[in-house]
Amino acid sequence: MDILDLREYLLSLPRAEETTPFDDSTIVYKIAGKWFVVADVDDLSHVVIHHPVERGIELRDEWREIGPA
Repeated sequence: MDILDLREYLLSLPRAEETTPFDDSTIVYKIAGKWFVVADVDDLSHVVIHHPVERGIELRDEWREIGPA
């Protein structure tokens, strides 16, 4: 997946918006004003996804590629 695929998917979600509050390479995706994904356009090897703690533990147990933010 590249940044354009990620962007297209995230912006297809209802009420999703793209912002750059930190710098031009860090994109923050929000729904209803609350962030749910942070990504660096230059390096997609690390994407931060907001989720409940319990879900993160489940995902880390299932996928070795997923780590804490």
